[in-house]
Amino acid sequence: MILFDSRWVGHHGIGRFSKEIFSRLDVRCDSRKLSGSPTSPFDPFYLSYEIKKRQPQLFFSPGFNPPLMTKQPFIFTVHDLMHLKVEGEAGLLKKQYYAKIIKPAIYRAEKVLTVSEHAKADILEWAALHDESKVIVVGNGVDSHFSPEGECFQENSDYLLYIGNRKAHKNIDVLLEGFARSKAYTSTKLLLSGKKDTEIADKILKLNIVEHVDFLGFIEEEKLPNIYRGAKALIIPSLYEGFGLPALEAMACGTPVISSNSASLPEVVGDAGLLFDPGSSSELSQHIDNLMASKILYNQCIQRGLERAKLFSWEKVALKVNHVLQEIIESRCSE
Repeated sequence: MILFDSRWVGHHGIGRFSKEIFSRLDVRCDSRKLSGSPTSPFDPFYLSYEIKKRQPQLFFSPGFNPPLMTKQPFIFTVHDLMHLKVEGEAGLLKKQYYAKIIKPAIYRAEKVLTVSEHAKADILEWAALHDESKVIVVGNGVDSHFSPEGECFQENSDYLLYIGNRKAHKNIDVLLEGFARSKAYTSTKLLLSGKKDTEIADKILKLNIVEHVDFLGFIEEEKLPNIYRGAKALIIPSLYEGFGLPALEAMACGTPVISSNSASLPEVVGDAGLLFDPGSSSELSQHIDNLMASKILYNQCIQRGLERAKLFSWEKVALKVNHVLQEIIESRCSE
């Protein structure tokens, strides 16, 4: 029996990973839920206590919260090093948590899971870990709800789409500047997830594109495919991503992707989308205009995206995860 930390399940990247993996685990799990928040700085102490009390064969966290100390085997998941790599995300407390909790745990864990080769390279370098087999790339997936078949959001209105938060590494300024510089902006709207805030409202006003930008607010998960399908393209201008799940979901819906060429994004998009330097709003605007002007390029991006998305599935991710779990449990049983 394993103890799986289901507290991570939710409407965010780690939450989606947690939900999809939890529903596909082949190993019997301890059904008693853990309490508290997995992101609490005190959680490693709490986990140590719970693991000692429950004595599972293996503890598995789909997030970055390892136990501080335990004699039981455990694995945990470091999706990326955003908290260390991205300016504004790396506060003193987070730096201490990574240095004092996560780094030692990487050495003590049976295995460490991550979602991209780029994230793996970051982890190996940061932790000065020479055993590359310790960190296993399991990836992310996309389910059948994300497909070209189904209703589209705002069928009678052309729009470009951004899905994500407004943190600094998301590079929203370049997104807005690139859109404002494009020829397409007069006939195409830009829709962003989330609510309008003062900072972004001021930027839109200065760029004189108030009439061409709308906000979707919080998007329920079941409505995401409709919104992807209706978009002329998804734009991801990020400076850093551990994976880039919206790119995969958009491609699976038959929506072209214009993405930054940073971090793990080229790994996900491959040759199916249009990649640009995230520091160049002019390069982004050129991609927007080229995509809107060429039916050949547009259809090519759709077809390549659909084929690319077939390489990623939650079944494949779960298969890798279950293999790791079984391997650890069997090796422990044979000792």
